[in-house]
Amino acid sequence: MHRAYRNLYLSISCLLSLILNCIFPGAIAAQQVDTVVVAANAHYKRPFIIKQLFLGSNYRKEWRTPVKVPVFNLGNTQGGFTVIKEGGGKQTKSLQMHGREKDYVIRTINKNVYKALPPSLRNTPVKNIVQDLVSASYPYAPLVVSELARALGIVAPYSNLYYVQASAGIGEYQDDFTNQMVFLEESHPLPQGMKPESTEDVFKDLKKDDRGIVLQKHYLRVRLLDMLVADWDRHEDQWKWGKYDSAGRTYYYIIPFDRDQAFFKSNGLVVKAGSMFVPYVKGFRAKLGFLTDLTRLSRYIDRMFLNELEEQDWREALQEVHDKLSDSVIDAACLRLPPEIYAIRGRKIASILKRRRDALTDQGLEYYRYLAQNIYLTGSEAKEHVTIQCTADHTDVSIYSCKNADQCLIFHRRFYPHSTRHIYLVGYDDDDTIDIAGKENKPKIVKVPKEKEKDYNMLAIAMWRLKHKH
Repeated sequence: MHRAYRNLYLSISCLLSLILNCIFPGAIAAQQVDTVVVAANAHYKRPFIIKQLFLGSNYRKEWRTPVKVPVFNLGNTQGGFTVIKEGGGKQTKSLQMHGREKDYVIRTINKNVYKALPPSLRNTPVKNIVQDLVSASYPYAPLVVSELARALGIVAPYSNLYYVQASAGIGEYQDDFTNQMVFLEESHPLPQGMKPESTEDVFKDLKKDDRGIVLQKHYLRVRLLDMLVADWDRHEDQWKWGKYDSAGRTYYYIIPFDRDQAFFKSNGLVVKAGSMFVPYVKGFRAKLGFLTDLTRLSRYIDRMFLNELEEQDWREALQEVHDKLSDSVIDAACLRLPPEIYAIRGRKIASILKRRRDALTDQGLEYYRYLAQNIYLTGSEAKEHVTIQCTADHTDVSIYSCKNADQCLIFHRRFYPHSTRHIYLVGYDDDDTIDIAGKENKPKIVKVPKEKEKDYNMLAIAMWRLKHKH
């Protein structure tokens, strides 16, 4: 008898729940859990001794440690979103969405290296090895780096952590995102109505016309942050750009995104041996080492967008980074990590950041001196006039736009013989004029002939690398 009553009660309860869910769908949805406890990737288990020796223990503990994380729901989170399209690179999936006022994106924390490998290696043991080495990436790095960027006044996406369940409401896209941790970020942290420029579009504008100018001091501040967090994966396709017009010119400022390789570190022999051939993967450690190694993937774009800054500009930028990223700011940034993750290595990461910040003051100047040895000045397709004034103590280079009747100064820098060996003038043709006054000594002025431009034209090289994803 009691069993009959119980079955009747359960039947009526289920029926009422079904009716209520049809009439008031939000009433039942509101009862769903808003947080879960889950690991970023439980497959990165503690390795046996041989595997640990060769592939490293890395950040496996962070990957496999369960953390409490809020649940993402397309209709409810931050007021709700509508899906625009799916995106992402070879390893990361992303979903572009529109919020109440701005565009957003969710990006998966997990990486799948299958598409990043050549077809001949995708179904071999190499794929498993490379996939395992993803454990050398710190899964929660964007949480810390976005806070450091905010402290430096850098325009950059601000990352927040969520977990996507089957009930997230993303429909046809759920196969790629369900049961995964994601970062929710603004697609571009620009004023409403503004759209970011791609690096490719900026390159094309700079090649075509000389009215576009990159804000080099802002670019330097972003690059110093890259160096601080040991983010070696910074190349032509890792940035977006904001812009504004003033006095007939267009000014571009860089917007960094994708911080998946910040804090990268492996203690395995495979990566240690590989760093002899790809030195930029030496990793996140207290000692900076040679910044020419860490910045190798961005060397061409660095030469383009840091060529107007003098040593004093670098000193001021380095001091600003040191002052704004105080110990308390770094500690606060690291506390954005989930408490379960902070307890593993949060204090150590904060300590390494502080030591790298202190070392950056000197090592940053070393990188400046490396760049200053050889300067590459690239002309656009528009008509330009270059004046070079040589004296025994220094050489002044000024570049003017000749687009209008009145010449407009678009570049000026003073070079000194003790720091600069060569100044390469690239891409200036018969329509341009170059006037050299005074006795040329050092630095040596080199007008690169057209047939040799492919080795000296930083813009052309960067555009080629971007097109071919190098």
